[in-house]
Amino acid sequence: MRYKSYAALGPKQKRRWWRRFAPVVIRERQAATARRGSRRTAVVFIALSLILGAWAGLLLFHPYFHIRNIIVTGTQNITETALQDTVTTALSRKRWYVVPHNNFFALDKKRLAPILKTKYPVETVVVKTQFPDAIRITVTERLAFVIYDDGEQYTLVDEEGVPQKTLRAVAVHERKEQTRVGEGGRTATTTVHYPDVVALNARFGAYPVLYVQRKEKIDPMVIKSVIKIFTYLSQHTDFATHHFIYPNEYQTLQAAHRDGITVSFNPFEKLDEQLETFRQAWQRELRKERARTVYINARYPGRVYLEEGGVAAPPKTDR
Repeated sequence: MRYKSYAALGPKQKRRWWRRFAPVVIRERQAATARRGSRRTAVVFIALSLILGAWAGLLLFHPYFHIRNIIVTGTQNITETALQDTVTTALSRKRWYVVPHNNFFALDKKRLAPILKTKYPVETVVVKTQFPDAIRITVTERLAFVIYDDGEQYTLVDEEGVPQKTLRAVAVHERKEQTRVGEGGRTATTTVHYPDVVALNARFGAYPVLYVQRKEKIDPMVIKSVIKIFTYLSQHTDFATHHFIYPNEYQTLQAAHRDGITVSFNPFEKLDEQLETFRQAWQRELRKERARTVYINARYPGRVYLEEGGVAAPPKTDR
């Protein structure tokens, strides 16, 4: 409602000027002001929403912020290309069918670690972003490989016994003749194979070496037992494992110490209990026998037997 100034009013209208301040008029004015304020608020809200939406779309969908560079560090046997391909595949999917994963701002770093741990033998995965289009992935591989020694060549195998790559042939200095005197003074000369573990670890990585005396397909349980024993002895004792031997009599798995001690385990039953029994016995008494060539039978949980004899001590060049 538009009102004229008081000077422009006629005589009759001037007599009714007080009606401007009637309650109904005041309420109408307040309602009109409220409507104008609501429209102004709505316009401001819509404008801000459009501006924020445009910025969000720019940040999420502009190619400048797409992840193009995947930097992988810490690998030894896992190839960087394989990890990069896995990460690229994971980032190619979209969240809620709209938001891309391969965006610097929308990247879910916690999602990548479980994917890599499921597919590869890695213990830790650290993902960091580098503005504007790169991520750096640092992995720590867990022990999941064994150097398989068949007496002729060394092969890197995984936990399932699947060959990964051929390392090298057995060297001449890893075979030596050993003469034994039998009954009646008769002597017998045999060729003994003793792997150069120091050289193998220095060149190919600190993996346990498993010498298989028979050319047969090895049970994956034996490979996994080698890894478990090697890791346990390294973390919980000062037993310096040189290499493993399999099979021996009764299908036992032997761990050879660098000084000639030999410990036998049953790789198929209650291995955790065998290791705990051996740890306690080693800490109490058996570690004193390191200067002797002895054979320790730890195949029975709760009991450990000590006998004379063991594998030949390593050559001086391998200590």
